[in-house]
Amino acid sequence: FAKSMASESDHAEFDVVVVGAGISGLQCASELHQAGLKVCVVEANKMIGGRIRQLVGFVPWKNIDLGAEFIHGADTILNKLINKKGWPSRLLFTWAQGDGEHPEDLMGDSMSMYYIGEEKKLVRFDDEDVDLRKVNDLLFGLSDVNVAKDDKRTLEQYLLDNGVSKKGMALALAGFSNTLCTTSERISLQEVVNISRVWDKFGDGDFRLDGSLGKIIEHLAEGLHIKTNWVVKTIDYSDSEFIRIIRHNGQRILAKKVVVTVPLPLLKENFVKFHPKLPKSKQEAIQSLGIDKAIKILLKFNKRFWPKKLHGAICSSTFVPELWFESPDERAGELTENSRESHTSQVQIGSLRPETQTHLVAAFACANYAERIGKMKDEEIVKSMLNLLNEMFGGKSFENFHEYSVELVNSSNPATESYVDYFIQDWGKEPFIKGGYTHPALKSSKMVRTALHEPIADKLYFAGEATHPDCYMTAHGAMETGDMVAKDILKNATKKDPSSKL
Repeated sequence: FAKSMASESDHAEFDVVVVGAGISGLQCASELHQAGLKVCVVEANKMIGGRIRQLVGFVPWKNIDLGAEFIHGADTILNKLINKKGWPSRLLFTWAQGDGEHPEDLMGDSMSMYYIGEEKKLVRFDDEDVDLRKVNDLLFGLSDVNVAKDDKRTLEQYLLDNGVSKKGMALALAGFSNTLCTTSERISLQEVVNISRVWDKFGDGDFRLDGSLGKIIEHLAEGLHIKTNWVVKTIDYSDSEFIRIIRHNGQRILAKKVVVTVPLPLLKENFVKFHPKLPKSKQEAIQSLGIDKAIKILLKFNKRFWPKKLHGAICSSTFVPELWFESPDERAGELTENSRESHTSQVQIGSLRPETQTHLVAAFACANYAERIGKMKDEEIVKSMLNLLNEMFGGKSFENFHEYSVELVNSSNPATESYVDYFIQDWGKEPFIKGGYTHPALKSSKMVRTALHEPIADKLYFAGEATHPDCYMTAHGAMETGDMVAKDILKNATKKDPSSKL
C-alpha cells in the first residue's frame, strides 16, 4: 500500500469491497472471489439478501418471499442458474398485464380474476367486459406501438387518448401500473414501450422458485467474507490508489476498488457520502430515475373460500390492487421439466395435520396504495383486507363461481370466519432500502441508467437493478449488473497486468 496509507495499516485491506449484500452485490462478490480476489461485502442490515427476504414458518408448507418473488423469462441469468442447479421451479399462469400475456398452453383449468370494485363485479380474466378487453388490448400491444422520440406523453395520457374509460383506467392502475411499482401518470410512454420490447427478449414464461429465492442468496453468499450491521457513511476515493470505506462509528476498511449496490432511495437522499462528490452526470442520473414504495400483506386462513385453481386477482378501485392465492394442495404453477427435485417439492394436504392445513392470500401494493396503507395501523389494514375478501367471495358477485370451488365457506363473511394470522412487509419503512423497485419514469432512459452504471476512474463501480440499461425492475436484472461489474473489474485488471488477478 502507498505511504499515505501507512498510518491506516491496522485497518483491513481488500482488493474489492462490495457495499450491499443484495443479489447484485453477492453475484459480483462471488465471481470476484472465485477469480481469486480478496473481497469483502459490507451490509448495513443484520441480514443479507436486500430486497430478497423470506418469512419462515408462517405456513408449514413453504418459505414465503417477502420481496422479489417472480422470475420473468426463461432465458435469464437467474433462470439459467436455477436450471443448472436443478432447483424445482414452477411455470406460472400470469394474469397481470404487467407480467405478460396468458400462455395458452398453461391455461387448462387455471384461473385468474378481475374484481371491478366500483361495480362489485367479479369476472374471469377472459370475460368479454368491453372496458376490460379494451384496456388489456392496449396494454398487451405496447411493444408494437410506434412512439416518436419527442413524444412526452405518460401512459395515462396514451390510454385516455385511445378512449379508455374511467373503469378501464382503474383496471390499468391496479394491474399494469402496480406491477411496475408506480402509477399510470408517472410512467413514460416512451420507456414503457421500450421495456415491453425488451421483455420479449427474456424468453417465454414467468416462474417461481420452490423454496423461495433465498436459495439464490445462500448459493451466492457461500464462501464470502460478509460483514453485516456495517453501515457505510462515507466512501473516500480521493486517494490515487486506495479507497477508504468508513463505517458510521468511524471504523474503516481499505480497498483498491469499491462496488456500490446501495438502493436508489438511499442514493437520492445522500445516505452515503462520497468524497469527492459524484460527477454531476451521475448525480443527475440518480435524481432522474423513479422509485416508489411497495408493501406486501400476508393473510393466513384455516379454510379456502376462493375458487380452486385461482392464482391471482386484479382489483380495481379497492383497498389493494393485486391478490395472490395459494394452498398446500394447490401450489401456483406447474413444475418445470428441469426440476430434478420435483418429487420433493410437492406437499400433499393429507400429510398435514388439520391445524397446519393453512391457506395463504398475499396482497401486493405500490406507490399511492403503499403510501396510504403505510400510514394505517396493522389492525386497520387486516380489517380492510378481510372486508375486501368478504365482499369478493361472500357476496352476490361470487354466486356464479361456486362451481369452481371446494371447501367453500357458506357465509357472507368467509374471510373473517376463516382468518388466522397476518404479516406485513412494508419496504418503504426498511431504513436501508426505503422502496420497491425502479419504474419507467418520465425522466428515465437507457442513457440515464447507463450513466448511473458507469464506473468512475476504474475505482468506483455501481450495480443494482436501477443501473441496468434494459432489465431494471427485476431480480435477474440486478443479478446481471453484478455479473457485468465483476467482468469489467477483471477485464480492466488484465489489461493493466496480464499476470495479475487485479
